[in-house]
Amino acid sequence: MTVLMDSGVPAYLFGWCAACHSGGRFVPAVDLVLQLCQTHLPLLPRRPAMAGQLPLVDVAEVPPALRAPYATGEQQWCSDCVAAGVPRPRRGLSERTAGDATPLCLTCWRSRQERARRGDRRLSADEAGQLAELVERLRCEACGQDSDPQVDLPPAAVEARRRWRRGQRSRPARPAPARRRSGCWRCEDPVWIAGVRAVHEQDQAEAAREREAVDELTLEHRKALAWVRRTQRRLDDTVGWRDRVAEVVDALPRLSRTGSGGRLRLTRGERRQARAWWLLADFLARDAADRTARQVSARGRPSAYPLVVAVMAVDARTGSGRRTMAGLHRTARFARVASRTVTTGWARSVELGSTRRVMVGRSCTLAVREATGRRRSRSVYDFAPVHRSEMDPTAYLGESARLLAQLLQIAEDLVAAEERVVADAHRQAEAVEARLLEARAVVAERRAEDLLLQAAVAAPTDPGRQLQAQAAGSWQAQAKQAADEALAWRARATRAASPPLDAYARVAAHRAIRAAAAAAEARVEEAFERAERIRIFATSPVRGSARRSTSGLLWGLSSPVPPTSPLAGGKRPVGRGGKPKGRASRASTAVDSGPTSTRPRTDYGNGRASQRQRRAPATLWWAKPLAAAVARQLPMAQRFLDDSRRHPAQHDRQVARERGLRLRQLALTLGAQLSREWLEHPDELVTLIEQHGLADAASGLLPPGAAHSPLRYIKIVLHRALTNPDAVVRWYSPVRAAWQAERAAAQRAADAAAQAAVRAALEARDAEAGVEQSGAQLGRKAARAVAAAAAQTAAPTTPRRTAADPDRMAQARAELDALRSRPAATEIDPHDHDWPAARQPGSGLPAEWHRGDGN
Repeated sequence: MTVLMDSGVPAYLFGWCAACHSGGRFVPAVDLVLQLCQTHLPLLPRRPAMAGQLPLVDVAEVPPALRAPYATGEQQWCSDCVAAGVPRPRRGLSERTAGDATPLCLTCWRSRQERARRGDRRLSADEAGQLAELVERLRCEACGQDSDPQVDLPPAAVEARRRWRRGQRSRPARPAPARRRSGCWRCEDPVWIAGVRAVHEQDQAEAAREREAVDELTLEHRKALAWVRRTQRRLDDTVGWRDRVAEVVDALPRLSRTGSGGRLRLTRGERRQARAWWLLADFLARDAADRTARQVSARGRPSAYPLVVAVMAVDARTGSGRRTMAGLHRTARFARVASRTVTTGWARSVELGSTRRVMVGRSCTLAVREATGRRRSRSVYDFAPVHRSEMDPTAYLGESARLLAQLLQIAEDLVAAEERVVADAHRQAEAVEARLLEARAVVAERRAEDLLLQAAVAAPTDPGRQLQAQAAGSWQAQAKQAADEALAWRARATRAASPPLDAYARVAAHRAIRAAAAAAEARVEEAFERAERIRIFATSPVRGSARRSTSGLLWGLSSPVPPTSPLAGGKRPVGRGGKPKGRASRASTAVDSGPTSTRPRTDYGNGRASQRQRRAPATLWWAKPLAAAVARQLPMAQRFLDDSRRHPAQHDRQVARERGLRLRQLALTLGAQLSREWLEHPDELVTLIEQHGLADAASGLLPPGAAHSPLRYIKIVLHRALTNPDAVVRWYSPVRAAWQAERAAAQRAADAAAQAAVRAALEARDAEAGVEQSGAQLGRKAARAVAAAAAQTAAPTTPRRTAADPDRMAQARAELDALRSRPAATEIDPHDHDWPAARQPGSGLPAEWHRGDGN
């Protein structure tokens, strides 16, 4: 057996015996190749003879008597080696220790000397008892931990301990095991005191961080509440402005098509609040006259100055048109223009003589700031009286009404936007409040824990200490109060983080928001419709003697019901009304001598004010962005917009105009079937169209000829997607609502028909049963008599038949067949009555019930 260095023996055992190392000892090896000591080397088998070597002859072991004696003359084995069972013990020498004749080898003798030295450090029985008594006396009464007693050791033991420590330092350092904290405050253990101080400092630092978090969240909550109040004030100001504009629009004259031939007829004159309408029309007349004098073309983008002047007119005093001070930023927000446009608009109105600046905006003095709280004073303007103006604003009354309707539309949009901002501010404030309550709950819980610890420390060990017991009870009461406070803060924090869900309140809120939006759209639609009628009425030719429109006679300010005829002086056309002239009842061809207008009745004129400006539908402000977003995700809508370029040579301006018209058409198509709630979710609309609109049950596409244009195709697929029973429509759609109403009506009609059929069947069955029960029932009686006679006879003989028996039996068989043909009852009833099935929830009211009559 040959063991080399690469046979698996670690490198650090080179020069040491591997067999001894496996037993836990380090013994030098005498054979570096085999890594064996002198003891284990003879235990190996004999090596085989190699090439060129002579094999050794096996010789028996030399007996001890024939071996060469030691120099001392002793021939004894080591007693310790023999006792240990060493296979080849070493020779021993006696008297190695004075007075000890035990033969020992050098190794065993050294081992005995080492054990003797270690035994000197051990205590005797008396010393051990004294040491145990001392430890018991020094044990801590609070924690029961033993203290380390100081014992004087012998100098030899102290020196041995020092050598051991030096040997430990020379060895590689090992990680010291974690020392378990022991002791208490009474035994003054330094390790325990240091650990407790570290924990206390950590707790104090954490408590300080929690208090700082409460302070920071309190400041943040105050800022959130301040932002809520600020947004609420802004919303209140916007709502007030919206109401003021709506009041002005409502004060405009009302026109209806109740005149002769369907002409417009003034049903109500203007009110006092409509002065802004005339002031704005006067500005438009002055601006048009100035442009005509300077020969400025009316082409191009319309000016934004009229909107600025419209805000000034609405903000002015109703009775005099003076003291308009809307402010720079406020006017820019209400007119939806830039601040520079507002300043230039003010200068333009002053230049035309429509307004006059009576006070220049400036920074307020300290006294004014303390009195009013304002930093700057606004500029104040007065409008020129309309009755002293040299311009006739009649032709611009329709444009003035349209601008007021546009102001109302902008105000409605601003109110909706401000409501969303206020809702976001409330949500942020609620989130900060939840965090603040959570932090306060944590601080209260920590305070309760500290008070409980204080009560535990102050608890007396002796029942006779009354003062100490009272102090501990006070600490416990305070701890309970702090725990209740922490529980209350925690409950409030939980409610603030996850408030209870009230489905009815949420549905009612959504319905209120939807109703408010619908009412706003209706008000804007009505305002634009009234402006259009005023434009038509104001630009129509005036027949009769000429008069100024500012006198109020044209608008019915002097009489509540103006003449229905458009002729001057209330005259009726020739041949209509009046005394007949003895001719036929047809209209006369005679010409009235009164002055009439030779101008044709047309919507087009030569001036700038006569150009007809069609108002945009109210749905375009949200339908256009929705159509653009849908076109970016829906390929067929994008192709419809990309087809704006009909040929490569077409000008880019024409392409842009055609694309804008196509986008408007797509927006009108979407706006007719959707609501503005879809504006924030165009991806859901595209997914709805792709999943339920473009796929058909049979072919997967629309049949040929179903759509004659791409716009019609989009309308059809959108309608089919909205009316698909499997589709999930999360947002409101009038098409979906109408389809659901029709479906519910059809279901109610089907349920009513089914109930009527069941009711008719039951009534017919009851009628048959009544007829059967009210009859003579002769057949059944005859059958019962025959059965009784057969039962009374002892022998099974055939009864003697009479002449009437065949007829009676035939009638009985007929009755039995009628009974067998009746359907069996589905329920077991002792009275043999069939009751109708119970109605299920959601099936509607019975057919004989009517809403509102109490039956």
